Amino acid sequence: MASGNAGRIIMKSACYVVAVSQLSGDITADESAHPGDEHRSILHVGRPFQMKYNEASVYHNRGCCRCPKMYLDQTNFFYIQMKRYSTGMIIRLSLYILFAVLPLAFTSCSLTEPKIDDGVITSEKEQVRSSTALVANKLAELQRGDNVEILERQENWLRIRVPGNDPIEGWINARHVASKQVVDQAWEIFNQARDVPAQAVGALKRETKLRLSPDRTSEENVIALLPSGTRFEIIAKTRTERKREARADAGEGNDSTEEGPIRYDTWYQIRLPQEFVIRAGWVYSYYVELKIPDEISALESAGRKFVAWQSFGSVQDEESGEVHHYVILEKTIFKPDAVADFDRIYTVVWDPIGHAYNSIYVESNIRGKLPMKITKLQGGRASLALTLLDKENNPSTVNYTIRLENGRYRMEKARSKR
Repeated sequence: MASGNAGRIIMKSACYVVAVSQLSGDITADESAHPGDEHRSILHVGRPFQMKYNEASVYHNRGCCRCPKMYLDQTNFFYIQMKRYSTGMIIRLSLYILFAVLPLAFTSCSLTEPKIDDGVITSEKEQVRSSTALVANKLAELQRGDNVEILERQENWLRIRVPGNDPIEGWINARHVASKQVVDQAWEIFNQARDVPAQAVGALKRETKLRLSPDRTSEENVIALLPSGTRFEIIAKTRTERKREARADAGEGNDSTEEGPIRYDTWYQIRLPQEFVIRAGWVYSYYVELKIPDEISALESAGRKFVAWQSFGSVQDEESGEVHHYVILEKTIFKPDAVADFDRIYTVVWDPIGHAYNSIYVESNIRGKLPMKITKLQGGRASLALTLLDKENNPSTVNYTIRLENGRYRMEKARSKR
């Protein structure tokens, strides 16, 4: 190829054909050349067009030709120059270009299209489809945690590329893909609360949105959709004032606390099992069911509900096997307090002789915030740290000790520190 033509492909009727240079440049076709020539290549487009394939786009009559998109990969190199060959030779070479070269351009084209974002598959399994149509070919199956490149967003769909030795391009529902940037933010939430002990265990009653923050006024903080039945640890709880523009949608119902004209939404900060790509975030409490251990579920008193529970030790029972001792935090139902998480401490230990729970400590008429932190029994002693609030909602740390003396447990308040 002459150096003057490097990086440019020129088709002037059938007299000159230069196809698929590996150098970046322009592709032009000019039907004005040799206007009297009767030997026209079947590749001749009939109108001037220009293509800058280093920009991965096609322009035809000044309009963007999006379907199909034709991109040229730098690995495809083909160069032909014809000068006044016979009509048969022209047709044969044109057919070769049509069926040999152009398919390579179309198949490798999309692999060089620039991505607009990186994504991570959040669902357990999901199909890559050939289109967004109701009936479409299944191109591949992706697993939770697979990385993809996002090429285009179209309403509820994403056009993606699956990187690898044999890259695949197709469509996937956007609900199954999280932006890599969002995933990184969710991991920051997880790392910040990595050492916080589980306060309770919950499960979703239906599909629910996992969010970066306890706010449902927009969809910008949505990380992923968690399926019904998903179990998780609850590590924090909060209430936020409901904005007037916020309203229940298909994934969130109504679990507000009302104080006159002000309404509050209740949220749980959760920690997901290890098999999940995203390990932490916030969920709206309306579709969360607390999974209270069977052995203490009957201890929930009338007019109160369990908020949190932690075991500080266990004992062997001949009939029931290993049974745990618990510190339980409760809150009065419908009590108009949008700040405190609990208002009662209730500690029980299992009696292996009487085969029943005995209460060793009860403290009511308090106001506190999660989390509670327990150091389990060692040498017959355990400790508990709680954050309690005064009337002005100022927090203070209150410590408790649990001791085993002469075969009986005792619990008492140790000291308070502002």
